[in-house]
Amino acid sequence: MHFMKKTITASFEGFNVVDSTGFYKGKAEHSKIVTIIIDENELEKVVKLAQFYAAEFQQGSVMMIKQPIVQWDFIEPKKVVTAE
Repeated sequence: MHFMKKTITASFEGFNVVDSTGFYKGKAEHSKIVTIIIDENELEKVVKLAQFYAAEFQQGSVMMIKQPIVQWDFIEPKKVVTAE
């Protein structure tokens, strides 16, 4: 939690973190999936964040997936109209 507040929250407007179980060489290990939607010009910030995470938690590497987003929206609740 401290790492997230100190680094991710300070660097990005919004993100999502999910606890996960990853596997490396057949062994299960606790892992985190961090999803950050960014503009192309913020990619270097993500790379630096991953490098810092790897060093901070003694990881040999951190997986980063770069995937184009066709569309994303925030969907608001549907307003219910009641007859009075």
